[in-house]
Amino acid sequence: MERLRPWFDFRGRLSRLGFWRAYLRLTIISAIVAVVAMIASMAAGIWAAILFLPFVPIYVASIAMTVRRLHDRDRSAWWLVVFYLLPSGLIDAAYQLRDPTAQSLTVLLATLVGLGLVVWGVIEVGFLRGTPGYNRFGAMEFGPLATR
Repeated sequence: MERLRPWFDFRGRLSRLGFWRAYLRLTIISAIVAVVAMIASMAAGIWAAILFLPFVPIYVASIAMTVRRLHDRDRSAWWLVVFYLLPSGLIDAAYQLRDPTAQSLTVLLATLVGLGLVVWGVIEVGFLRGTPGYNRFGAMEFGPLATR
């Protein structure tokens, strides 16, 4: 159980290399769970939807990794709102418009702004170097999920 603790820890920092290693592992685990759940759902029907429950801890772990990576960049977890929630909220709000002529331009603008925020988030979290030494979230930790 101690080996799983870093996957669900929202405190501390995570280096770029540690983030990409964790992201790759979570992607592989997600693909395996998805294939098994889809095959089982074809065989067992609606009750196999229970097999999709492992996506909940996978999702929590991915949020924890992103939060720790933001901490390494000396950013708070509130930046997740800008990088993840705001883009989808913009696009959803644009689609709710009732006027078809205004909707297409508004949807295009909201989509472009949302895409820009997502690209900024990917660059910020995945590619920019963390702050060296100490920052307000502590020192850089070294370990299986936090190596430079």
